Amino acid sequence: MNYTEQVAQLESLIARLHKLRMLEEPDRLALAFARQTAERLAKAERVKGRGELSVTSLVSHASGEGRLDVVWHGAVAQLSPQEARSTAWILIEAASVAEAEAALMRFLKAEVGLPEEKAAIMLAHFREYRDADPQSLVATSEVKQ
Repeated sequence: MNYTEQVAQLESLIARLHKLRMLEEPDRLALAFARQTAERLAKAERVKGRGELSVTSLVSHASGEGRLDVVWHGAVAQLSPQEARSTAWILIEAASVAEAEAALMRFLKAEVGLPEEKAAIMLAHFREYRDADPQSLVATSEVKQ
């Protein structure tokens, strides 16, 4: 059953239980949350041609603030614009680091002449050295100022 079918199934279940007066408030909220999550996943499933990432802007009913609804490989999250920017910055930084590490591995093997295993050990030591630096953004979940 795909997510669109799950939305329909949940709507039908909610309607039947409501009609029978079998839904208490905590149950109604739980089913509403499940339906909302299935709807978000169904939307991401429909736009799959754009990749495994779906981002939709919205305004929070509770606070009136802007939010981002993010679905990535079946995981669902809602982020503030600040959280989204912080996450994006960390991803960009980590992508640059991954490219630099790949270049370092190529250099250690081709120019220094290290075998794969020794080059990997050198890279691991380099990572420990780099990660001890308080300016490093790698392996953190916060953007440092």
